[in-house]
Amino acid sequence: MKQGQSGFTLVELAVALVIVGIVGGISITAYTSIMRSTHAMQAVGDLYAVRAAAYMNYGDSSQWPADLPVGIPPAELVSRLPAGFEFVRRDYRLDWDNWVGQPHAPGDPRSLVLVGVSVVTTDPKLLDTIQSLLSRGYVIRTGPTKATLRIIGPGGL
Repeated sequence: MKQGQSGFTLVELAVALVIVGIVGGISITAYTSIMRSTHAMQAVGDLYAVRAAAYMNYGDSSQWPADLPVGIPPAELVSRLPAGFEFVRRDYRLDWDNWVGQPHAPGDPRSLVLVGVSVVTTDPKLLDTIQSLLSRGYVIRTGPTKATLRIIGPGGL
């Protein structure tokens, strides 16, 4: 730059933009990771809430609710769930599963669960994070987009 002129050279601007881009990339990655962890913790809390409601229902009626489609809560559990509880969230949906009496092929992960509540999502990293937060013995990947928290298995509770 000549004496008496003020401003930035093209090289200085390019370097500043590269630095801003690197910092932005790192912060976006960190933000995505934090949000995924937050959604996973919310999903785990939801799974535990449904499991607690199912145990209370079973204690009163000695029956597990019937299997229902994804996103639909069993009517027997609705009054036992927190007020405003939803089976459909922005990043995942819950699925009540009752596979009692339904035979599955040997090696099918569903053969390890008789009654459970599942998280269904298109984000496999979210499922991985959920599994990392729960005990491996109680959560089973029952499909490419589904992880199931076992409520009762072949050996009992």
